[in-house]
Amino acid sequence: MLSCLVPTEKADDIPGPVIWTGEDDSVFLRWPEPSSPNALILMYEIKFRLGTESEKHECVSRQLYREQRGARLSNLGPGNYSARVRATSLAGNGSWTEPISFYVVQAQRKISSSSTIQHYITTSLTGEFTVIQQ
Repeated sequence: MLSCLVPTEKADDIPGPVIWTGEDDSVFLRWPEPSSPNALILMYEIKFRLGTESEKHECVSRQLYREQRGARLSNLGPGNYSARVRATSLAGNGSWTEPISFYVVQAQRKISSSSTIQHYITTSLTGEFTVIQQ
């Protein structure tokens, strides 16, 4: 005899908030797994956007999620972002989380310790100066 299981509503939903931490031009998003999903979780989907630009889409495998307990969004330009996440199981998609907002600051220009930049300032008799980089 075959029985058909009816998926439980909201069982594939992420049960808590998405939390973020930022560093330079990347943000790490962290969220809890669905506690009793209808079926095996296959992946997580992330949709994010800068301001009013169109949404971008990232997929995170269950394996990667389990290793990192979240996902990193990298190479982000400065500005205000919003993001939301949902789980996808063998039974289908969960609901999107409430959107979160985060701000990415302008990345600082980094100079490696092996390179040096020297500035030489020369002053002319008229009081003007020139900056020469080597």
